Amino acid sequence: MSAFSFQIITPEAVVFEADCKEINLPGVDGRFGVLAGHMNFVSLLAPGTVIAEVAETGNVLKFEIAGGFADVTSGRCVILVESAKAQA
Repeated sequence: MSAFSFQIITPEAVVFEADCKEINLPGVDGRFGVLAGHMNFVSLLAPGTVIAEVAETGNVLKFEIAGGFADVTSGRCVILVESAKAQA
């Protein structure tokens, strides 16, 4: 599976940045997944949990977000959110 660039950005800082195999996001119309090569789109995000599988390590990380939006292209996904906090 190919990897793509993923960033979580808040007004204060870049909270997370890595190449990922897959991410799962809380859209306002329901959860959705993103893989490398995904078609381009922009989506509103609801408050909830972002799940990211890091390509290099295979680790699955979770972040609690407070809503925002996702900008997805075939080689990257950037989410701009009000706040984001890593979960244990």
